[in-house]
Amino acid sequence: MIKTLTRWCALTATICCVAVRSSYAQFLQTMSSGVYQSADGHVKVIVGNNDGAQGIFVAFARDEITPQEFNAEKLPIDGTTHAFISFDATQEHGYNNLTIGDKSFKIVGNLTLHLSEGGGVSVNIDNTAPYLTITQRAQGKAPETLLGFYGTTPVVQGSGALATILTANQLSPEVSKVMKPYEVRSDGLFLNSKKVESPTIGLFIQREHECLKPTTAVLTLSQLKQIQATKGEGPQAKLLEQSLRDNQKRPPTQGFLVLRADSNSPVIMLNITEKNVFDLRIIKNSFSAKKICVLSPIS
Repeated sequence: MIKTLTRWCALTATICCVAVRSSYAQFLQTMSSGVYQSADGHVKVIVGNNDGAQGIFVAFARDEITPQEFNAEKLPIDGTTHAFISFDATQEHGYNNLTIGDKSFKIVGNLTLHLSEGGGVSVNIDNTAPYLTITQRAQGKAPETLLGFYGTTPVVQGSGALATILTANQLSPEVSKVMKPYEVRSDGLFLNSKKVESPTIGLFIQREHECLKPTTAVLTLSQLKQIQATKGEGPQAKLLEQSLRDNQKRPPTQGFLVLRADSNSPVIMLNITEKNVFDLRIIKNSFSAKKICVLSPIS
């Protein structure tokens, strides 16, 4: 653990984090750029963007450490679990390696990692994006809170129902029951209470949502309303074809990050530039035989 902490304690990066809803943000950016701490003092996050030190270090301390007292070099060994997820944008799986102390595992695909007993703190990795979230389930009536990254760039913060939506998880509830989380313990990495000895971890899941297939047409909400307000099947069909031609030149989802894509729910997407959250859902329509999905902002 000391080697891991020493390696990452001096990381600095010029990062601007914009919350989807700033009033919901429960992770505080502290001390220097790229250092985040949970409001309750238990979760610490250090982001590295320097050459040879790209990735995200996450630690859970059993005992509260106030932000002013936090020092990565002096993080106590007892009662602390930690993980470093390295990131390389040139590789197929951007989040490519998990380091726990002196032990390393190659990441293939997606995974969920619990850092505290009972899964109170989770790291969720979706390498199809690449998108990573750190989620803390607080005690009592306190809301669940989240900090999300696109690569090593922080892109979202949220709490409560918003945190649940933004958590990196493209799997349907049925598949999620089968895909068990990894657990970081003081004596190593575990899966189903068995110590992981394999050099690789994770599983690549191909998205199969109807709205993400290339054969499915995508409209914006404003385009849909314009078509619905037009009288007559002929004029509606003509306006639809014009909208689809326009969308081929500039796809409505260009510059969007897929956050969730289980087959039984709308796709949840983030406009990376504007930091707005949208859903993409299939609709029943009377003006076309094509499968049509509509991109709408989530209020």
